[in-house]
Amino acid sequence: MFEYIKGTLTDKFSSANGYYLVLDVNGVGYRFEVSELDYNSDLIIDSELKLYSKLIHKEDSMSLCGFVKKETRDIFVYLTSVSGVGTKMALALLGQS
Repeated sequence: MFEYIKGTLTDKFSSANGYYLVLDVNGVGYRFEVSELDYNSDLIIDSELKLYSKLIHKEDSMSLCGFVKKETRDIFVYLTSVSGVGTKMALALLGQS
């Protein structure tokens, strides 16, 4: 649905559920779930950032996954097309260096 979203990186945080980046785009904060590799890359708070995106729509929730590189997003889409590989597992696989 969204090819990419460009805005100001306002927050980086991790939790037991994963790694997240928040982009401010004209006053709206978009939270992206990202791989550990993208989370640990040289991203600077208050700098402009372009994230390639994938909207994940489930029965009970919607979320955005973000990727610094378009190719990584394309690999994520391929991984999640495999039976039994969900969002968390695909992001974990992509987070391995």
